[in-house]
Amino acid sequence: GLFGCDMQTHFKGTIFRIPLRTSNTEEISGVKAVGNVWTPELIRTMFRSWEAHAKIGLLFLDKINVIEISDNVVLKWSATKEVENVRLQLGDTLNKQQQQQNGSAASTRIVNIRISGSAESVKWLVYTEHDFPQVASQNIKDLGEKNRWNADRGIAIPLNFNQRALPFNGLIFTHLPTPILTGLPFHIHGVFALTSNRKGLAGGSDNVDSKFVWNKFMMDTALPRTAANAFAKLLQYMFRPETQGGPKSWEIGQTIEQYFRFWPVKPRTDGSQGQNSVNTFIKNFIRISYRKPIFPCRSARQTPPVVGLKGQDVVFTGSVLDDTLGNLGQIIRGRLQSIGIDVCDCPGYMQVQIEAQWKSGTGMAALTYRRVNADLIRRLIRHDTTLLPSLKHDDEKRWILGFILSEVLNANASTAMEEPLTGLAVIPLMNGQWKELRTKSRSTPVYYTAKSEIRELIRGDDFLVDERLFNTPNLKSILHRVVSDTTYNIEEMSTSPEVLAARICAENLHGIPIDLRAKLWLHLNTYADLSPFYDLSILKILDGRILPLRSAHHGLEISSVQDVGLRQSVRDIARLLMDLGLVVFDATENFRHRFLTNNVPRAERTVVLGIIASYCGNSWPVDRVLTGSEATVLRDMITSSGAEIQSFVSKLGSLKIWKSWAPSNNGDSPLICARGSYFLDCHYRFDWSTFGDNSVIIRHPNNNHFSAMGARSLTLVD
Repeated sequence: GLFGCDMQTHFKGTIFRIPLRTSNTEEISGVKAVGNVWTPELIRTMFRSWEAHAKIGLLFLDKINVIEISDNVVLKWSATKEVENVRLQLGDTLNKQQQQQNGSAASTRIVNIRISGSAESVKWLVYTEHDFPQVASQNIKDLGEKNRWNADRGIAIPLNFNQRALPFNGLIFTHLPTPILTGLPFHIHGVFALTSNRKGLAGGSDNVDSKFVWNKFMMDTALPRTAANAFAKLLQYMFRPETQGGPKSWEIGQTIEQYFRFWPVKPRTDGSQGQNSVNTFIKNFIRISYRKPIFPCRSARQTPPVVGLKGQDVVFTGSVLDDTLGNLGQIIRGRLQSIGIDVCDCPGYMQVQIEAQWKSGTGMAALTYRRVNADLIRRLIRHDTTLLPSLKHDDEKRWILGFILSEVLNANASTAMEEPLTGLAVIPLMNGQWKELRTKSRSTPVYYTAKSEIRELIRGDDFLVDERLFNTPNLKSILHRVVSDTTYNIEEMSTSPEVLAARICAENLHGIPIDLRAKLWLHLNTYADLSPFYDLSILKILDGRILPLRSAHHGLEISSVQDVGLRQSVRDIARLLMDLGLVVFDATENFRHRFLTNNVPRAERTVVLGIIASYCGNSWPVDRVLTGSEATVLRDMITSSGAEIQSFVSKLGSLKIWKSWAPSNNGDSPLICARGSYFLDCHYRFDWSTFGDNSVIIRHPNNNHFSAMGARSLTLVD
């Protein structure tokens, strides 16, 4: 019997079945009792069992707040339940009873369990629901009514998380705790059909057994939804405003991590009785989370600092936005949020489980799982062109460039990319601007990479790529691949000499400085064809002027002439040659580029005389009179030449370079041309001045060319 109760009248109190079924029930079973009498030792053992479960025994007992054990004189032990009044925001308290959308009554309480003799209390979030969920079939409702099973169920989540590993193992409750372990990081309560000793779920695995059907409904259908609703309340509580006891701004990341420790994502593998049902509970909970606002995402507003979003509305960090990114990760999160993309900082091991369950097609439709990937960052940069320019550290820029461009190293990447590279402002220029990578066309601006020696020749800040941001091995490979792909608007400057030449001209409108000219000639040694550089004023000629390189095509080069005397002779008549429109230069004064030595005629005697002969007659510049020194050089060149000048020597007859026997006041004989004059076929020692004006007689020993130049021989007779 029960002390004080005859089962006929009202009993003030709560009746429990004694003893409670626990894992060590055998120790206090009736077998050891003497007849129907409980010995003091058995009662003490029973009380110790009570104490072991008293910390959690009050969680789902709505009408009981205190458990006391005494000997009617002295209080031996007590457990007290206190419900906190937690304010989340104005006009809203967490522990008020609420009505779910489906009409089911639900309540959320923050419960403190205090144990006598202990300074600390254990805090729990206890969430309960009392009506059938909408998905419950009529058969289930009828089954419950028939067996007097109701839909009461709940979740109790421990909130004292001062240790990384939670110090308990979740149990199944049916109002009171049972010894059935779930391995979950929280306790679950439901009106289960239990075995007679309360050690297991009744019905076994018999699909037609009403107890099995009911228990399966509770574990597979009702409780996963209840758990999801409980986590929505947990999220509200843990991320309430700082003024209401919520985390400070620098504690948000740690609090998100703590929140996810309570998630049921690790299936049991211990082979226990409840393994299959618990694993199904976990899988269904994860799938239900797709449409439940239980994923914490940082809010753009300060209050609340974190909002709960549905799984279908969030993007997971994947392996990208981890702690190693530091400030950059926070920047990317904020920028993604600005374009309507919310990122959830879910632990990696949990993301694996969530992705697996959402994508699972085993009897269920696959759910969309999104993570931060290169396509998403490319989409961000397309919408937010200020992201890359705003980054303060080059390492942050390098990380983004490497992440979003790495797929160019994959030959098949273009077909796999959802967000293409073209149109993205990912070309950093030397002036700090970021330009778009585009498919090359006539209207598309082209940007260039350049070797260090080219960068010394031009400033080019507005079209040279800032290659400092590609100085890692991976980024160098990426840049090389983009440049070598002729479809993009990035080229190597050395393959576009016309662009380089035009840029040098544009930057040096008033002439190329001496130091730049030296560097330029050094660089031009890498080109066999200098035609793109013809407009550059870099050719130094003998009179010291600097002329465009194309002038070399109308000139003579003297350093390659082996005859030192002839080389000097050409220098002496350089002014004459230049007045005739020729350019005379020394290749050694122009860094002896092979273009100058291989493509320009050498100033050999025959070449020089041939060029001068081509100007004799009507082509000779008006008023250009040969000087005495020029005449001397030309006389020497003609008289020292042989048959090699026969083809044009007649034209040289018009040159006034020959001294005559005419008297002169200053002692110098007047110069005459060979054509129409006389020459002596032999040299006579005779004073021709005594015979008057002899200006038509050449005062020079006979040579083989006088006759060819139009002079007539004069022979003296004794």
